[in-house]
Formats: sequence, C-alpha cells, structure tokens
Amino acid sequence: MSVITLRRSKASATQAVAVLLPAGEVARKKLSAPLAAALKDIPLSAKQTRTLVDAKGRVTVFIGIEENAGTAALRLGAVRAVKAMQELNVGDFAFDLFALADESPEDAAVGQALAEGLAIATFDSKPFAGTASAAKADASLKITLDPRFHAGFKTGLLLGQAVNTARMLSTTPPNIATPEWMTARAKDIAKTHGMPIRVIGAAEAKKLSMGGLLAVGAGSVTPPRMVVMEWNPSKKKTAPVLLVGKTMTYDSGGLSIKADGGKGMKVDKAGGCTMLAVMEALALLKVKTRVVCILAAAENMIDSTCYRLDDVITHANGVTCEITNTDAEGRLVLADALAWGTKTYKPSAVIDAATLTGGVLVALGRTITGVFSNNDELVKELEDASRQADERVWRLPLDESLRDQMRAGVADLHNSSPYRYSHAGTGAAYLSFFVGEDAPKSMPVTPWLHLDLAGTAVSDGDHDWQGLYPKGPTGWGVRTLTALLAGWEKR
Repeated sequence: MSVITLRRSKASATQAVAVLLPAGEVARKKLSAPLAAALKDIPLSAKQTRTLVDAKGRVTVFIGIEENAGTAALRLGAVRAVKAMQELNVGDFAFDLFALADESPEDAAVGQALAEGLAIATFDSKPFAGTASAAKADASLKITLDPRFHAGFKTGLLLGQAVNTARMLSTTPPNIATPEWMTARAKDIAKTHGMPIRVIGAAEAKKLSMGGLLAVGAGSVTPPRMVVMEWNPSKKKTAPVLLVGKTMTYDSGGLSIKADGGKGMKVDKAGGCTMLAVMEALALLKVKTRVVCILAAAENMIDSTCYRLDDVITHANGVTCEITNTDAEGRLVLADALAWGTKTYKPSAVIDAATLTGGVLVALGRTITGVFSNNDELVKELEDASRQADERVWRLPLDESLRDQMRAGVADLHNSSPYRYSHAGTGAAYLSFFVGEDAPKSMPVTPWLHLDLAGTAVSDGDHDWQGLYPKGPTGWGVRTLTALLAGWEKR
C-alpha cells in the first residue's frame, strides 16, 4: 500500500511544484511572478500538462483544468499531477493552488478532492506482479500544501484509503478471494475498529431457510456464508441503516454457463467490497450513524451438487422461487440477506449494492450507476451525496408491472424473467419481494435503495473516467455512501 505524507513545512526553493491552473487569462494573472514568467506565451488547455525545469533544476508541472473547476476536476488534476511526477521520478512535491478561488468554506472540499485523487493514483494496479515484471516504483508521496486545505486533505486520505480497500478486494483473483477469504478480511476490519461481527455459516443458513444462498453456493468446495458487521460508536439502539452487498467471489454462471467463460467475474463481488469498505470509512471518519452491513458471500460453480434449472427454493421470508437461469444468482443471495436483515434489525432504511445485471450497463454505460427505489426522499439524499462525491447516479423505474413479470407458475417467483426487456428493472423487482415483512404482498414500505453497479464497478480504461481510474476496479460507491451516511443524523 502506498503511503502519502502531508508535510507541515512550506515548500522549499528546490522542491518540485504541481500547479493546478484553470484555463483562461484570469487564473494566469493570479500566478506568482516567477511562475507567470515561466509559462509566458505557452498555451495550456484544460486537458494539457506542461513540465518546465528551470536553470537550477527545479521542476514545475502545470496541470490545466477547467475554468471554475469543481471537485471532480481537482481530483482528476491530482491524479494527473502524480502521473507527471512519477514519470520524472519525483515523490516529494508541493501543490500550488493560488490560481484557484480565494479562501472560502469550500477549502475542505478542495483538500479532500486532492487527497482522494492522490490515493486513487497511487493504488497498485498490478498487485500480483512476479519476478517477470519490472521492479515496482515506490508509490509513496510527500506532499506540501497550504494549511487552509489540511483538514479536508486528511479526510480525503482516509476516504481514499477505504476506496482502495474496495479496489484491492475486488481485484483479488478467485483462487485467493473465496467466501472464506472475504470473511477473514471482514474480520480484520472489524477487529481493527472494534466492530461486532457474526458469520452465518451454511449449517445455520439452512436452519434460517436461506435457500437462495445455499443453492447458489452448493457447487463450490467453499461453503457460502453471511457476514454481519455493525458500526455503532454511540451505542444507541436506534434503528440502523442496513447495507447489503452481493459478494459473489466468482460467478461461472452455473449450468447456465457464461458464453465467454466468465473472464472478469472476480469483480462480481464488487458490491460486497464496496459495502465492506464503507464500513471501514465510517470507522476511519468516526461517523456517528448506526449501520449494519451484511455480505452475502458465495461462489457459483458447476458440480454434481450445484443447483439446476427447474429447482424450486425457499427464501428466508418463505417466498419460493423456481430457478429459470442459474446465472441470475446474485439476486438469490441478496434476497436472503435482505429478508433476514430487515426482519432481524428493523432498519430505518436499506441500501443494497450489486453487480446485478448487464442490462444496466447497456442502459447507462460505465460511469453512471442505476438506482431503483421505493422512496423519493431517499433517492434525493443519495443524489445529493453522489454530487458531493462526483459519482453519478440515475434513477430507473420500479413498479408493480415489473414485479408481475417475476411471478411464476409453479412457485411464487422465477429468478429470471422470460422477457428480456427492462432487464435491470426485473432484477430490482425480484429484490423488492424481500425488503421487509410486507414486501411479498406489495411494494416494500421500508425505505430502500438498490444500486446496480454492473457498469461502474470496473473501468475499461482511461476513456471511461477521463483518466481518473486505470483499467480495473473503481471502488464506486464508497465515497457516495459514506457521504450519505455521514449526513444521516442531520436528516
């Protein structure tokens, strides 16, 4: 893991400098005389980077950003600064932000965005490199920054650490990251931060009628399990927010085997990785909201014991399901977690995250998460938090017509609608039967958000995020959900 250190001293005369410079003449006029002279007559657009070395060997990297840049541009600017400095083998540099707006209440947001960008940029995207790879460069950084941004910077470093936890968990391959391994990582985080943790193994899951979890995990040599963690620093017995994460450590598709063989399905656990990282972020930032997190962990494999098409299973709330597609497995493990979790904890709200459907990727692409909900106010709060985090969301419809498509003949439901239209919507509709005790009969009453991360959990490369993330897991949702939960008690 990279180490980012915030220096408290002023920049020295020889220290390298990264200048975030908004496009346009107004910003240039705010530069110090030496910097303005160095950049004279040199064009710099919002997407360009210029590196200058003076006669004494001091490096100055000018990072062009948008005029009136928001936190998204600053976060990306920090990533670009790291890349430029790494190319020069510079790991100790100062940020010059005097071309930005004058001191304001937004200083904390500026510092936070910069630190998040630094953390994202220093993530080891090749953590399993062996002896055939080039020696790894030291990703550690020492940063000098105006003190007015320090408070936000410290927050951003902690949040960036949690984002990178999600990315590291997601990128770990399935021969290592089994349900048992994910449980161990959850125990590590719980022990570090004093969180109670409970593991519901296969035997107990059978007693609790968790037929979806058991069916999906039946073909694997590693049994499925539910991992339950709680963050409640105030010790108050208020109704918690319930987080549920799909934690499929690998998805072969089962007997409905994937046409491409399943390459990339190591990140089918991304929903659970996000939720576990949110729990870490809540502890690091000492958020006061009571939160319970459930990781529904299983591996969908093919074996003589695996579940079949035409099987009928019974979920934890008594709802029965006819299996019509073993590759629609995520909703089955989530259903048991949602049903048991809402009955056990009586939460004030439920949020689940899952790489659930290819349909949401077709609809919204790689940079927008699809949201389904039964509560307008909760959606608004999520949208506000997502704008703060610069992680886009888009609400998609959920109604009784979609629930009707999930009703079956020989059982209450089937797990995959025969109609391929609104694929993401029918996946969400299936889950709606398990949020609270009224859900099997009608749309849930408990406020609920379903986040379909199938597009946003992974970046295909720089074209997806303008260079913010390299190819691989993004940790999407950690920043948004942490912002949402941090403001929960102010509701």
